[in-house]
Amino acid sequence: MCIVIRKAEVKDCPGIFDLITELAIHEKHQDQMKISLEKFREDGFGDDTKFQCFVAECEENGKCIHMEDIYVVPEYRSKGIGSKLIGSVCKVADLQNCGRVQFIVRDSNKSAMKFYKHQGAIDLTEVQEWHLFRLTSDAIEKVAAKYD
Repeated sequence: MCIVIRKAEVKDCPGIFDLITELAIHEKHQDQMKISLEKFREDGFGDDTKFQCFVAECEENGKCIHMEDIYVVPEYRSKGIGSKLIGSVCKVADLQNCGRVQFIVRDSNKSAMKFYKHQGAIDLTEVQEWHLFRLTSDAIEKVAAKYD
């Protein structure tokens, strides 16, 4: 299987939006989804972009991966895709001299917390329902270097 990580394009919006929806359902927060596909497209690919996004494609079927925390559909987990996605994010952070990468993880998502800790992230909020993780300069460089 060949996985290619690339910066998302406007044509990816429907697939990414589907994954955002799937993640919200998985975390039982679909009632909190306030964004429409059109607003997502505008915020990510309009004149005043609010975020960057990467997708992972399998050349066999073209499935996309959405970066929210990092969400990989179940049938593709444990194949290194999440590591490649976070590596791509860290590469951008490293090139732009960012001091940290942060993300929030639901308290119930123990596998994600374990994954992020394995990458070198620090759990800043162990006692709260949401966990804030940060990759600092050293960890960003280490993860980014794995994907040169």
